[in-house]
Amino acid sequence: MIDKNVQMMDAGMAMFDSEAGFGEVIGMTKSEMMRLGGKIYEVSDSDGGKFSTTIPPKDLPDSTAECDLFLDWSSSFRKRYISARIEAAGENRYVIRFKEGNKSATLRNLMYSILGAYGIFGLILGADALGRLSGVALALFSVYMWMKPSARARKAAEELIRAFNTNK
Repeated sequence: MIDKNVQMMDAGMAMFDSEAGFGEVIGMTKSEMMRLGGKIYEVSDSDGGKFSTTIPPKDLPDSTAECDLFLDWSSSFRKRYISARIEAAGENRYVIRFKEGNKSATLRNLMYSILGAYGIFGLILGADALGRLSGVALALFSVYMWMKPSARARKAAEELIRAFNTNK
């Protein structure tokens, strides 16, 4: 299920020339996004049927805005999404605008909460200065890792943009 509370941020855009039609460009974008794994959805209000991968815009995160394709490549540690909006920008020229969003999943939250609590207990119960310093370091490390955004999601969006920008 898609988490509607994930904040989607602008990840960049690709502009390229292609003799292909609009439908083919959507297909090319879909195939590039599928390389990341996960499940890709076509965004539409019309019901695509029982086995369709169509999703209505109301089921996407609120900050997604308009998009044509939506990729959910979440793991048990992170919820990761990428959306793509394809637009014609003149004769044989297209623009694809990507948005990326990620947030910690429950398992990741639990893991870093326990690690941070363990560090705080080390700080409180540490018998000597080294034990207390280790507790502080562990607590700070867990907070840093917990709050750090996913570098993998950012790199994935950059690779998608690069794939289309070199496709001239």
